Amino acid sequence: MSHTPISRESMRRLKAKRLEEDHTQQLNHIIDQIYIEAINIANNTDDSKYIHMLPMLGKNSYEFYKTNMAEIISRVKSLFPDCSVEHKMLTTVTAKDGKKYDISNVDDSNIVHIKRRPTEIVEYIIVDWS
Repeated sequence: MSHTPISRESMRRLKAKRLEEDHTQQLNHIIDQIYIEAINIANNTDDSKYIHMLPMLGKNSYEFYKTNMAEIISRVKSLFPDCSVEHKMLTTVTAKDGKKYDISNVDDSNIVHIKRRPTEIVEYIIVDWS
């Protein structure tokens, strides 16, 4: 095995470099996930929006989203330039079809489709192409 010499200054920067690479990888994973799921919804359903729920379990994941939300939204907007991309906190209910709906958009005509389940307050990133 051959070894490459490494300077003191390079040694000092190794951890910061690894942390930056981890940060970039995690950010790319989130952007990829949103992109792939939005495209999947557009290809396979009649829906005109993708609702990406922020993880509530795993404090590090949630904190990562919150800390990097501006960059996440900016990058997703660049992938869907004429779509609406927003970060929202919604109070949701679950319908009989398993989909979650913003309680403020549920009217009398579709209230019968709502399960009798408690509402949730959850944060989302929404890509809307309607």
